[in-house]
Amino acid sequence: VQKFRLQHGLEGHTGCVNTLHFNQRGTRLASGSDDLKVLVWDWLRRRPVLQFDSGHKSNVFQLALEPDSPCTFLSAGEDAVVFTIDLRQDRPASKLVVTKEKEKKVGLYTIFVNPANTSQFAVGGRDQFVRIYDQRKIDENENNGVLKKFCPHHLVNCESKANITCLVYSHDGSELLASYNDEDIYLFDSSHSDGAQYSRRYKGHRNN
Repeated sequence: VQKFRLQHGLEGHTGCVNTLHFNQRGTRLASGSDDLKVLVWDWLRRRPVLQFDSGHKSNVFQLALEPDSPCTFLSAGEDAVVFTIDLRQDRPASKLVVTKEKEKKVGLYTIFVNPANTSQFAVGGRDQFVRIYDQRKIDENENNGVLKKFCPHHLVNCESKANITCLVYSHDGSELLASYNDEDIYLFDSSHSDGAQYSRRYKGHRNN
């Protein structure tokens, strides 16, 4: 790429825009913001086709589109809540789960849907644990609804605050990569049992 130029400017949010996602066809763009709203754009015409309150009580940090469904996606926020959003509904957002550790809410920075099993998704945020949920099996009275969680073993009881800044599944859902602030990047095998150690560690970056 030799140079970039601005093609479109989209104005609609009143707070910082934290997340952007195109649908599979590239015809729509979803955005989430500190103003707690989600907007779906016809970006070629530079206008929102849908806007609504996300349901979050604090910043919307990431959206995750479901590969099998162009009308549904998930949102994760600083309020520790994951919402499922169905654009076909009159009230699109409904609460899916509240992320907790020992009854304390864990603010979320990142969410990703497993491309090989779209019922499952992973989240990360203000603690050291990668958590995997299955939308079909969430029971908040049992293990806070978590299917399994991973963490580098040396960070499990670490006193320093290790936050997960980003996580992504591999294209086939077999692996999960998580980056930690002021720490390293770790690769987990998503098929391993709850609490399993990472399979690879990548060093190099010196800050967030």
